[in-house]
Amino acid sequence: MTASDYPEAPQPPAGAAELRGFVSGWLPVLMVSLTFLSRPMSAAGVPSVVNFLHFLVCPPMLLLLARWDRLPKDCRRLLGLSGLLFVEIVLSAALNGAGIINVVLLAVMLLEPFLLLAVFSAGIWTEQAISRFERVFFGCFALNLAMALGQWALLGLRNDEVTGLFLEMGAGAHLSGAFALLPAAFILARRDRGTKAMRVLPMALALGVIKACDSKQVLAAFILGMLLATLGQLGFTRIRPRVILAAILLVVSAQIALPVYSPMFRHVFSEDTMLLVLRLKLVGPAIIAREITNPLQYVFGIGPGHGFSRLAWLAPVYREYLEPLGLTESNVFDKVFFISDNFWLSSHAQGSSAFSPLHSYGATLGDLGWCGLALYLATWGLVWRMCADSWIERAVLATALVLGVTFMWLEEPPFILCVTGCLGMGWQRRRRKEPVRS
Repeated sequence: MTASDYPEAPQPPAGAAELRGFVSGWLPVLMVSLTFLSRPMSAAGVPSVVNFLHFLVCPPMLLLLARWDRLPKDCRRLLGLSGLLFVEIVLSAALNGAGIINVVLLAVMLLEPFLLLAVFSAGIWTEQAISRFERVFFGCFALNLAMALGQWALLGLRNDEVTGLFLEMGAGAHLSGAFALLPAAFILARRDRGTKAMRVLPMALALGVIKACDSKQVLAAFILGMLLATLGQLGFTRIRPRVILAAILLVVSAQIALPVYSPMFRHVFSEDTMLLVLRLKLVGPAIIAREITNPLQYVFGIGPGHGFSRLAWLAPVYREYLEPLGLTESNVFDKVFFISDNFWLSSHAQGSSAFSPLHSYGATLGDLGWCGLALYLATWGLVWRMCADSWIERAVLATALVLGVTFMWLEEPPFILCVTGCLGMGWQRRRRKEPVRS
């Protein structure tokens, strides 16, 4: 997409310009602020319901988007696919007798990042609006760096105890590492912003946070994401044989060198262990298959929150708030979690969440079936295409999609809004430099 895809709208009705300014200025800022700062507020004594407040920003954003006079083609496609995914959630709930609150919560969990991206792609923001969003986003990023390094250096915390901004979260260490690495990589790639030293410093600090948090899977996913972004930019049909040969040599060298460096790698990356990991990743869908009593459930799933999605994980934690609203649950998540927490390769005590049977794509398949998973992947595929002009945006997005295989990363609001925030800022900065055709 180019800036010429954003033609000037005809004379808008009175008040429309102010509404546009509010959408592109304050609502995205409010969404990311509530997402990134909810955990410190909760740790300070604010009721835990504060963790859901960022979802309340979605309806106003959607309503105000609907009042815009003209939307670019890709924005309309993004909203269209999101709408189809919402219909799929409703149909799944109707088929399985899920509560209305299940529909609402799963919809906002899955669609919130796409809605934010739609706002970013709906038009060219003013310089003031972009700068405001960047100040808040990178302010939270800097706060996370400071808190994580402070917890490590001053409080003597180590590994999973270092959670940065994401206090009292089970995956807080990994989230802190991701919210350090991805924005730092985005800053490093922006050659038009700041001196080289000022762009390298955040990356150096971010790698320190990765080390303190022991977020190896985030770093590994980012390396793989950079490779996928490079292949995407080259085009798979244009890859030269020497590139393929270099990749093969790299893999073979890693297989030889890593076991020498550490015996752990010899065991983890052995053929038997890799097959075991594959079987673990298929445990969730296998349990879902045993719960199916209607052939239509293969298409539409067993219902929002009835599988092992993030919603099913959070339901017991917030049951006192959600049960009066009609929350419905199943025991599928308990079965999958029991296997994850008691198997040596994925247990919290001695394994890694990277090998857990709990992962985003399996969770979507369980709740929404093959139709829901296809729509979900198609929506991310559209976002990938919208990032075609930027290598770093594709690297960040590919990192997120890879992490969706390892654990339930795509359903973690702090992580996925970190990713979409980087993408959106890149889109806006790039399009403001391009000439606009009236």
